[in-house]
Amino acid sequence: MAIDFKVIDKDCIKFQKPYKITSLPEIFPKFFLDNEIYFPISASRSLCSLDPYDDTLLSYEELEMIQQLCEQIRTIFTDIKDHSIYDTLKRSGIKQKDLLDLSDSMQDLITYALDNDKAVWAVGD
Repeated sequence: MAIDFKVIDKDCIKFQKPYKITSLPEIFPKFFLDNEIYFPISASRSLCSLDPYDDTLLSYEELEMIQQLCEQIRTIFTDIKDHSIYDTLKRSGIKQKDLLDLSDSMQDLITYALDNDKAVWAVGD
């Protein structure tokens, strides 16, 4: 089950018309946590702790951690030279392009929210 990250006005509590939205497939947080040698553990734990059935307002610190995670994804997975990383992706069933696309869309969403003084919510089903 995916969790949607939505950018809305800070004083708004309705999610119908977000400025931006990005979906986080359920496989990714576990992948980040299982491969903590590559990713910041605090961001991985934060993503894993999100309730897929509830809504969570993300703090500035959480957004910064997720940005660091996205930067790490871009650094490691843009030009893979280590075959063990390919093996890790293959075992998890995650495609390199999907991981990079997620990183780009999350970076874009968070940058937009911070630049425009908006809130980011993790919205479950």
